[in-house]
Order: sequence, then structure tokens, then C-alpha cells
Amino acid sequence: MKIIISDIPDEGLVLDLQEKFDAEEVSLLAPVRAHLELTKQHNEVIVTGSLNADLELECSRCLKKY
Repeated sequence: MKIIISDIPDEGLVLDLQEKFDAEEVSLLAPVRAHLELTKQHNEVIVTGSLNADLELECSRCLKKY
């Protein structure tokens, strides 16, 4: 997703996203979810928010998945 900085209103922009992508190091069990708040301050954009992902990992000692 691309966001044009000039399109961000003065009061800011709130985005709720859900994206599915492939990762080499981990197995994603569901799409990654994000809640982002974008605000402009002079010539900068401040991004705050949270990301949530459901992962399947492998124990480095016993090689069991968790």
C-alpha cells in the first residue's frame, strides 16, 4: 500500500489493514493485521499503531513446532 503524504488530512489518518504475505523465516498462520495512525508534523509523518500476527515457530532445541 502506498500513501501519498499530501493526501493525509491535517487531523491525521487512521488505517486498519489486513495483509497476507509470505515470510521465509516463519510460517504465518493468518494475515497480518495492523492499526495505524498517521499524523503530519511540519515536513514529517509520524506513524503509531500496532501489528498482530499469528505465527508458527520451531523450537531450536527439540524442533517441535509451537
